[in-house]
Amino acid sequence: MLLIHRRTGGVGKGPSVERESDNPPWAVCTGVSETPRDGRRFVLTLYVVIVGLTGLLGFVLGEVIEMGAPPRLFFLVALPPNGPGLAVYGVVTIAVVLGLPLGLVVYLSNRLDTETA
Repeated sequence: MLLIHRRTGGVGKGPSVERESDNPPWAVCTGVSETPRDGRRFVLTLYVVIVGLTGLLGFVLGEVIEMGAPPRLFFLVALPPNGPGLAVYGVVTIAVVLGLPLGLVVYLSNRLDTETA
């Protein structure tokens, strides 16, 4: 049950009401992140896990599957057609493909935060 704690005069939108819960503090859900760094840490951890899994799967598939032509990293560097070569190809490719947009989002987010502050 919410109790009306204080009524203040609203400006432009009508009256606003500030409410306070009579629930005990341990019963109130506080699952929302308290700092923006928690979200950044989660995204960075997810990025590292995805890149790591790509390397692991590239190594396993490179050892199991017989490849005809060696993979070429960015169409420039020929890598050996074995497990480590395919692992390097997968890790670098996924790191760049996911990292560039992620870096752009972080840059724009920081820039937007500084402009609105």
